[in-house]
Amino acid sequence: MSWIIYKHTNTINGKVYIGQTRRTPNERWRNGRGYTFNKNTRFCQAILKYGWNSFDHVILEDNIESQFEANEKERYYISQYDSYSFEHGYNMTLGGDTVSIDSLEKARNSIKQATRNKIDFIFCYELQKIFPNPTIALEYFLNNGFCNNYSHKNPIHRVIDKDDRTCFGYHFCRIINLPTFRPKAKEIANKSKGHKKKLIANSIGAYFSTCASLDGYVDKAYFISPIVDMAGLIENMMKASGVSENELKEKSIIGDLSWDYYVYVKEHPISWKAPTEIIYGSEDKLQSYETVSRFASRFNCGLTVMVGGEHWFHTEKQLRFLDGWLKEKEKI
Repeated sequence: MSWIIYKHTNTINGKVYIGQTRRTPNERWRNGRGYTFNKNTRFCQAILKYGWNSFDHVILEDNIESQFEANEKERYYISQYDSYSFEHGYNMTLGGDTVSIDSLEKARNSIKQATRNKIDFIFCYELQKIFPNPTIALEYFLNNGFCNNYSHKNPIHRVIDKDDRTCFGYHFCRIINLPTFRPKAKEIANKSKGHKKKLIANSIGAYFSTCASLDGYVDKAYFISPIVDMAGLIENMMKASGVSENELKEKSIIGDLSWDYYVYVKEHPISWKAPTEIIYGSEDKLQSYETVSRFASRFNCGLTVMVGGEHWFHTEKQLRFLDGWLKEKEKI
């Protein structure tokens, strides 16, 4: 099947979203439900605010024979309509960042191999993607035009190996395989005897911290917009995408959904015992207040809610609130 490039235009404010798909438009769009699994995107927020019927939908080009060409055309139209800017559109990348079917299969096989070999994973904050190793991460960035000036002297391997967190303008961190990370955490804790050990974890980092049982190695923790119910988050994504458990189980991977990972998080419920303070934004679209409040109550955590705060604390007002919260809690 060939690719198409399409445009959604908000009839109220004129803002545009450009996308590409290999599926039929109806299968991709699903009357807006195809975009609402990630409520932190600008386009999803616009759909929820204005309604799907407030958008006009146009196929810009069809019968595109390769993903490389589709990526190039998507980048062209995003530039043409300036839809990457807040003023004119809803795109949150410059385009061409869709992973090919072949790359997905390679990544899936690599993840399986990495799991068997108990090696580390690479997480990119901006793209919210996990890569099984630096080579797969580099391949993804090369294939999708994120690093057109790449040379073999590029620092992506040093980024991962030496904890230099930026590369190509993106931020990376290592997700240590848990069986190898726990002894490392214990070693660090033993070296730090006599010093107060604090953990500050944001979003999915809080979830990984609970999985790694870091509560046994720290004196106090601060969780910022924590993911505390990964299974629930995945189920919400499944519901928003119209994917049933049986369908995911049968196909193993559908888009960003993985049956193996879903089973893992359900079979490994989190626990936490370290003294912890949590800050949560009332406009967080990834975890509900009820979910975070239930976690805080269950594990005796302090909970502060910023009215108007989002999952990512990024505006000047939000960052001032976050900074003040941390300083206040440090005095306790």
